Amino acid sequence: MYKPVIQGYKQTEIGLIPEDWEVVRLGEVAHSFLGGGTPLTKKPEYWNGTIPWITSAYIKEDSIFIDKGERYITEEGLRNSSTQLVP
Repeated sequence: MYKPVIQGYKQTEIGLIPEDWEVVRLGEVAHSFLGGGTPLTKKPEYWNGTIPWITSAYIKEDSIFIDKGERYITEEGLRNSSTQLVP
């Protein structure tokens, strides 16, 4: 099915991306990964925020791209756990 390209975006093998982005393998741009800790899941105030959160198990060798968090945490969840924010 044909999808029109939105102005400022280009069609790639992973879908539409901004024109000034490139599709690369994660290992080409990430040289290390950090471990941390999961915010307590029994504290609802730590979850359903705006900060994307993933576990290392979410990153697979055959993963093509990561475009969203596995779950989302709150600022309070970030402050009160050993999870780490990675730009």
